Amino acid sequence: PISNNSTKKWRLFSDKGRELCREQRFDEARHFLWSALDEAREGFGPTDSHVGTSLSNLGNFYRMRNELPEAIVLYKESIANLDKSMDSDHPASGIVLTDLGKTYLKAGDAVEAQKY
Repeated sequence: PISNNSTKKWRLFSDKGRELCREQRFDEARHFLWSALDEAREGFGPTDSHVGTSLSNLGNFYRMRNELPEAIVLYKESIANLDKSMDSDHPASGIVLTDLGKTYLKAGDAVEAQKY
């Protein structure tokens, strides 16, 4: 069951994690972004779009840190979640697909990048 408390906590963790990423305070950001994912899974359930969004935020975090294999795994999990929890044509899915393609390109895999 979705609660207002879960929504508040998820939003707080997500916003703070993204803010810390922008400030390049990655050790602190990691904590908040993983906490957001935990809150999404516990508060909304494993198939809710909050989980997909949290996975995407973590993918962005790892891409910023140039930890590309980790980012790719998280983006793929995000896409799988968002395709189930929302319409596969939803803009959120498109954004994550683009991020995945950019990550493959950054990793030097242009062939895989073209798929996204």
